[in-house]
Formats: sequence, C-alpha cells, structure tokens
Amino acid sequence: MISRAAFACLQAANVSTFAYAGLTIANAHLLARYGTPQQIDRWVRPMLEGRYFGTMCLSEPERMLMAQKSYAEGGLALGLYAARLLDEVTTAEDETERENSRLLLEVLTPVVKSRPSQWCLEANSLAIQVHGGYGYTRDFNVEQLYRDNRLNAIHEGTHTIHGLDLLGRKVTMDSGAGLRVLLNAITAAITRAGRCSEELRAWGSALRDSAGRVAAVTDRLWSTGEPEAALANSTAYLEGVGHVVLAWIWLEQALAAEGKTGDFYDGKRAAARYFFSYELPKNAAQFDLLASLDRSMLKLSESWF
Repeated sequence: MISRAAFACLQAANVSTFAYAGLTIANAHLLARYGTPQQIDRWVRPMLEGRYFGTMCLSEPERMLMAQKSYAEGGLALGLYAARLLDEVTTAEDETERENSRLLLEVLTPVVKSRPSQWCLEANSLAIQVHGGYGYTRDFNVEQLYRDNRLNAIHEGTHTIHGLDLLGRKVTMDSGAGLRVLLNAITAAITRAGRCSEELRAWGSALRDSAGRVAAVTDRLWSTGEPEAALANSTAYLEGVGHVVLAWIWLEQALAAEGKTGDFYDGKRAAARYFFSYELPKNAAQFDLLASLDRSMLKLSESWF
C-alpha cells in the first residue's frame, strides 16, 4: 500500500511544479500514518518546518549535502592554503622554506584554480537536485548560483588548459622538484596521521597509495619521450591529482580536528569521512587510464562529428 501511495506521489511530481506543495503534504501524511517513529522524526518534521519540499522528501539529501560540503569546504581550505604559501614565498625566515613554498605553490596553482571551478559547480548542481523540482525554479537562488558559477571553469583558465599546465610544465619543472615537494608534504601529513586514531591511520594509508600512483603515473606518462602522447589525457591527470590533493587537505583538516568536540569539528570529520569513502576511490580509474598510455583521442576524424 505504501509503495502504491509513494508511486502516486512521484506521478504527481511529474505533472507540474504546481504539484510540489501537494506532494510535500502527501508525503508528510503518508509517513505520519504508516511510518516508523524514526521516519516521522527524520522526515515529517523537516517537511512541516518547510526545510524539505516536493521530491526532495524522497531523495537522499544527506549524501548530496555532504558531497557539497566536501567540495566547497575542501576548495576553500585549498585556496587558503595557497594564500599562505604565497605569503611564505616572501616572509619565511629560511631560504629553503621560501623556495619550497614557491615550488609547492607553482605545482598547486593549476589545481587551486581548476578544482573549485569544477567541483564547486557540481556542488551547485547538487544544491539544485537536493531541492527536488523546487531547485529548478526561482523560489530558491541555487539555479542562479549555478548559472553564475558555470563561468569559473572558463574565465579562470579553461579546465583543459590547467591540465596541460600541470602535466606539461609544473610537475616537470626543475626536474620534478615541485612534485617532490608536494609528495613530501603529503607524506608528512600521513606520518602524523599514523600516530592518531584508527580512522585517521586508515585515511593516511589510502592517501599513501593514491600519492604513490601520482608519482608512478607521472613517470609512466613521460617515459615515452613523446609530449603529444603524454599530454593526450592531461585533463584526467589534473582530476586524478586534484582528488589526491583534496584528500590531503581533508586529512590535514581532520588532523586539526582530532580530539576536539562540537558540531564544527564533527562536521569536519564527517566531510573527511565522506571524501575518503566516496571521492578518493574515484581516481583509481583515471590513473588506470593514464598508465595505459591510451591514445584513442589522438586518432579522431573531423568527419565523425
């Protein structure tokens, strides 16, 4: 009976956006009548308070909200870290530290500019989705934010240009000095995580494996001595390295939150947990593609389009 009623609600959602208010009420009544106490507390209260609307009531808002948090706060932390490096290039007391800050900033710049442009736009897309049909209307401003932020991956330098810059210049400059500084910084965070909780140790281990693949794939791509082949999938390289960098940033935030209590720190730990469980594993397929030295995108014909 509940399944038939839920299906009827879904059908109503497809008729018109005018049905969203009625859909919310229908879901609230359905759960209030047949739901468990836990379901009523979890879903009906937000509906009656106006926090969930229409098809949002039948979606997975927690997963989408946590993805948005991990993308947005991860991107913000990365940008702030880059700003700190920019300061340290001129203010660090030690010459070696100033040089390492410069190298690290150089290699991170394509990631800093492209990563939020790509993934915070995805957060905007999820913000539309989590509202259900209401997200596509102007009742909320998420659709405008999506349109505004779509420009970032263009005027900040197109995503593909940053991929060429990262793989073609930044990781190879000074015989790979910038990449070594980055991997050393990641290793330092992993070492600190190894002295903390079991969960942080597991995250550090996962990050160590991914960072190792960055080094191996970079060597593999340039082993052919053919720049055209090496750069054929530079966008996949940018996204794979970007996932590793953001995992490092989230590990650093989790380390900063270790042993601290409160919603702020609990939220940071939850976002880090999401990123290591759902996001970091995605780069395995990208690294596999890169290691295969696939050249299929170099063999296309204009007549096919």
